[in-house]
Amino acid sequence: MAKTVFRVVAVILILAMGFGAVGCSAPIVDNPTRTVKDQLEREVEVPEKVESIISTYYISTSMVLALGAGDRLVGIEMKADTRPLYQYVKPEIMELPQVGSAKALNIEEILRLEPDLLILPIRLQDSVEQLEELGLTVIVIDPEDLDSLLAAFLLLGEALGCEEKAQELVTYYEEKIALVEGLAAQAKDKPRVYLAGSELLRTSTQEMYQHDVITLAGGDNVADGIETGYWANISLEQVLSWDPEVILLAEYNDAQAQELAQDEKWQGVAAVQNKQVYRFPSPIEPWDSPGPAAIQGILWLAHVLHPDAYSAAELEQEVEYFYGHFYGAQIEVEDFSL
Repeated sequence: MAKTVFRVVAVILILAMGFGAVGCSAPIVDNPTRTVKDQLEREVEVPEKVESIISTYYISTSMVLALGAGDRLVGIEMKADTRPLYQYVKPEIMELPQVGSAKALNIEEILRLEPDLLILPIRLQDSVEQLEELGLTVIVIDPEDLDSLLAAFLLLGEALGCEEKAQELVTYYEEKIALVEGLAAQAKDKPRVYLAGSELLRTSTQEMYQHDVITLAGGDNVADGIETGYWANISLEQVLSWDPEVILLAEYNDAQAQELAQDEKWQGVAAVQNKQVYRFPSPIEPWDSPGPAAIQGILWLAHVLHPDAYSAAELEQEVEYFYGHFYGAQIEVEDFSL
């Protein structure tokens, strides 16, 4: 039975008739829906087999790709052309309608595409009620720390019928985290680390995934006193008082290490004096953001902070394995500044 533009009526009829959609490995069952709990703690009835997906957030889009469900995407977020990952993994999704961002949605276009599942970031949680009244099935993800990132993998795996692949990704994370924690425990020192986000004087709080990246890799996040919120604006005087031994530049930060070295205002910082300013190296996707490849950022930072314990060769091998195994992408490690 075809869906009609009357979304609410269509959903009721689909539930009544027992229709589903294709998942990664979900079997055909009599029950047309399954119940999942999203990261707003909402119980959501999703089709047993999800055939069409809209992701309005690049992090959830990358998760869908890593779970092997990219062929079911019918709409993605705005500015998808700025995501080199898509070109490596599934370039055809670049031609899909772009229906929104973490700030706003094109609801008319979403309704036209008639997705079985709409994935939203938590920033759009206020839109959920309206979207559900229009007959859309919506789940919300909020991967802002390590635990919630792994939970997001499992949530999408369950919703898409990709449980096995999701568990494999979680297990991979757990194994690599145990590895870097072991390396950090054996290290003689714990360098003071400052992470600059989109701007030099904008850093992550203790609530963010980026904090976990630093601490797991064996660093001391100098901004861990900022306990709540997301990216925090700070002063240069604050950075000088912290005196980080290592400065990390997010991949999307336009600053250059050489600029800091030539800027008198930054000369008093130990990291600048000792040329310990590094940029997250991935040209494909941000390794400091909470997505499937974020574990590579932790491994890279473990190498930066403790190069004798975790070598460049080990890191290169891991990067090649990860992108090949989870994304099915052939990458050249020479393209990375590892």
